[in-house]
Amino acid sequence: MRRLTAIAVLVLPIIVAADEPNPIITDSAGKELTLKRWKITGGTRKLSWVEGKPEAFEVRELGSTSFKDGITTLVPMSRVESVVWDYEKETMTVGVAGLEKPLVGSTKYREINTLTFEADVDQGKSGVASVRFRGGVAKGGIRGVRFPGAKAPSDAKPTGGAFAFTVPPEGKSKAAPAVHNANGVQALYRLAPGNEKPLSYVVFKKTLQVDLADIKELNVGTYNAKDRTAECELKRKDGSELSVTLLGTIQIDNKPAVLEGLIGAVPAGYRLFPIHTFSRFEPSK
Repeated sequence: MRRLTAIAVLVLPIIVAADEPNPIITDSAGKELTLKRWKITGGTRKLSWVEGKPEAFEVRELGSTSFKDGITTLVPMSRVESVVWDYEKETMTVGVAGLEKPLVGSTKYREINTLTFEADVDQGKSGVASVRFRGGVAKGGIRGVRFPGAKAPSDAKPTGGAFAFTVPPEGKSKAAPAVHNANGVQALYRLAPGNEKPLSYVVFKKTLQVDLADIKELNVGTYNAKDRTAECELKRKDGSELSVTLLGTIQIDNKPAVLEGLIGAVPAGYRLFPIHTFSRFEPSK
């Protein structure tokens, strides 16, 4: 059985522009409240390797293995129209500007698919309180939030070569494997919290470096969470076939770097595929 450990991600508060429309939350009682003097303090991730280093909402989608660390879609906050949490069904629905259908994620994992706000709330004669509002937690969690200023980018269509990820069904489901597509796929390495670097290649034991563009088919077998390695069957476009071990930790500029997974552009933003979440990687047919 595959095992894995969670990867810690540094979350920094989002600095809100003064002219940005204020979000409207629906609290646990169903009452709407427009936040003023607010900031997001949890549930987002800075895309340090993207121009402008935007903040993105981390959406751990359904059908993404039975482990906590699953396939994650990183949606730039500028595109998040709404988030609705259904605590009875343990689901979260995210409306994304430019997409016809919302993204759907699970809330059954702790600290996954949550969003935390802090806002100043007038308490009358008692003064002003800095109040925390959190979505994605069953006890006292808000039901939803809307962002009136969300907009789709003019160039939302992904660019770069198309690749396909074959994803086994979640848990003991007998459903057929799903195929996810992404463009311009790169290997995303973490050098330190908040410092990530995408590379065009992955490294196999001992020093075999293979460009993703040269891979005809990569079949991922047993994943060892302790040393972050995966046993793979590699077919290259030059016709060679190798049984090799994918390394999860390498050296970049003489510093240790951990492979977080393969990441590519999708209509909602970016999608990260940790190595243990897919069984095959290949160019789209």
